[in-house]
Amino acid sequence: CTFTDQRATERGGAIYASGPASGSIDRCSFTRCLNASNAIAFDQVTDSQAWSVSDCVFSGCGIYNYNSRPMFVQRCVFNRDPSFADARIESYNSPPEFDHCAFKNSGGSPSIYVGDSNYTILATCGFCRSAVEEISGYYFDNQQCVFNADCASDCDADGTPDQFEIKAG
Repeated sequence: CTFTDQRATERGGAIYASGPASGSIDRCSFTRCLNASNAIAFDQVTDSQAWSVSDCVFSGCGIYNYNSRPMFVQRCVFNRDPSFADARIESYNSPPEFDHCAFKNSGGSPSIYVGDSNYTILATCGFCRSAVEEISGYYFDNQQCVFNADCASDCDADGTPDQFEIKAG
């Protein structure tokens, strides 16, 4: 699935879930989809299952998770679009977990916001900047992540920096 330039007047420029909802979003591309820079929004989701987002690419937009269940994000790439918006994740009340994700926000605000009373779990992720610049809040590095990566090098032109791919195996 591909979402480009999708807009919404309330949370979630492309996808919005609220109430008793669970599921997965797989192999999608989100480009400049927004309501305050969020392509996907989970708001007060009450289902007992966590949301899953896999193998997606976010360019100039991200994910908003508020008062919802934890979400699991794996093998996704978050690209900052300097002429449009950051690609960031906001999850203030539920801990997000990221596995094998690449964050290419080479400027602007942090890639992950979790607030002062929440945390994020990282496993083998790559970031273009330092942890202080990329993560606003507490984080646990379950498997070693790469910070301050060379995000300009991408020999196979797949959108994921070479240093991330080499580290991930």
